[in-house]
Amino acid sequence: MNDKIKQLLENAEQSDAIAKNKWRIENREQLREQRKKELKELMEKDKTMSNNKQNLGTVTIVNHKIDNLEWAFQFNNDVPVMIAEYINGKREMNLTIGDTSTSNIVFSDGNGNTFKIFAREKGGNK
Repeated sequence: MNDKIKQLLENAEQSDAIAKNKWRIENREQLREQRKKELKELMEKDKTMSNNKQNLGTVTIVNHKIDNLEWAFQFNNDVPVMIAEYINGKREMNLTIGDTSTSNIVFSDGNGNTFKIFAREKGGNK
């Protein structure tokens, strides 16, 4: 092949590469501008929605300290069953279950319903 033709082909390939890079850069800027525009529209929409809030009522959360304290468990809507009461010391109840196969806590409501928390091997079926 003629050296002149080779030079022209190389120049054409370089021009193509430059054009592709320029196209990527131009599109990147266009995409960035499009994202900015979309974000601005979302912010305006959010501002409009914030201005159109309706007061639907008031929620009040009351956390009053229990004076005559006890802890209980309950199955469904059955009568709660007391499991501990406050006498002296910390006003909290802690349940601890060890790491042996016999470590468990069983709650029973006196009507045949029981709730058991126990230790077992991972993936166990029982």
